[in-house]
Amino acid sequence: MFEVDGKRVCHLGDLGHRLTKAQIEMIGDVDVLLVPVGGIYTINAEAAYDVCESLNAKVIIPMHYKTKPLKFDLNPVDKFLEYYPYTKLDKPFIEITEDMLKERHIYVLNYE
Repeated sequence: MFEVDGKRVCHLGDLGHRLTKAQIEMIGDVDVLLVPVGGIYTINAEAAYDVCESLNAKVIIPMHYKTKPLKFDLNPVDKFLEYYPYTKLDKPFIEITEDMLKERHIYVLNYE
């Protein structure tokens, strides 16, 4: 967890399990959530959805999923994108605005 410009950001790294109630309470409020979705080495799309629901973040950025340049096996992001409205960005970064925090939405960063 870290805070930038008054927004609380949670980066879940290589999370390999659903969060416990104690972990959810420890994390607290989340505005922006970076969540692994590729399975195999981390949680899969379904578990990632459960984590997103438990943390109630409005901006969700999936990570750790199969891309063309990736040489090892992971699931693609597609299954996770079925859960919420999403926008695929044409850049590898995002600027979070107050409007983006009004309703839950997935933003997929350009990885190429």
